[in-house]
Amino acid sequence: PFFLWTSFIKPHPPFESPSPWNKLYRAADMMPPSRPEGFEALLSYWNKYQNRYKYRDKGYDEMLFRTIKTMYYASISFIDYNVGRMLDALGDERDNTLIVYTSDHGEMLGDYGSVGKRTMLNPAVKIPMLVQWDKGFESNQHVDTPVSLLDLFPTFAGVADVDHAMPSSEGQDLRKIASGEIDREFVYSQFSEKETGLYMIASRDYKYIYSTADRTEWLFDLKKDPDETKNWAGNPRYIHILDR
Repeated sequence: PFFLWTSFIKPHPPFESPSPWNKLYRAADMMPPSRPEGFEALLSYWNKYQNRYKYRDKGYDEMLFRTIKTMYYASISFIDYNVGRMLDALGDERDNTLIVYTSDHGEMLGDYGSVGKRTMLNPAVKIPMLVQWDKGFESNQHVDTPVSLLDLFPTFAGVADVDHAMPSSEGQDLRKIASGEIDREFVYSQFSEKETGLYMIASRDYKYIYSTADRTEWLFDLKKDPDETKNWAGNPRYIHILDR
């Protein structure tokens, strides 16, 4: 009988939050950004572009990045509080309501010496996807099948039991994915196009990225290297994975 979509602009620069959330975290307690050895070779045109126009390409101020992270965390805690208010407002209807919590992208927060979102590396592209509805999903279940935002529309339409014409064949009902009825192997992502196109194919175990502007491809072994610190695209042992 109802559909509600609420969208928070935060966390988004500038990372400011009202009191008392802006006092929850301390910069000294934050982990420093992850900059693996040789990380510069993992950056694409878009990383460098965004670092430049946000004036973050002149060195690495560890305490500044930790401070930015505290404010980012504060923004998320403020959202959590307000999501809780909405769940409380549902009252007895909460157990009868499909609830989905997700985002459109992440944030680099200094990882790989970068800021912003225009990248297919995990800090930006691996986002939350939390679902609650006892009628359609098993409690406390963790699903490692790759999914994307394209799966939301067919899920909502399926739960509402309405006919729908999906504009893309890529979207699937999350209930069927969670139950194992559908075992998808890959998800895809794209940013920009033509001479600046950035493309991704990801499975449970591997991620492939191609940047047209750099004429460069990256292959990450997510089993061996979940933190994405090494490009295996030039390694002969991975040639069959790369070709596939």
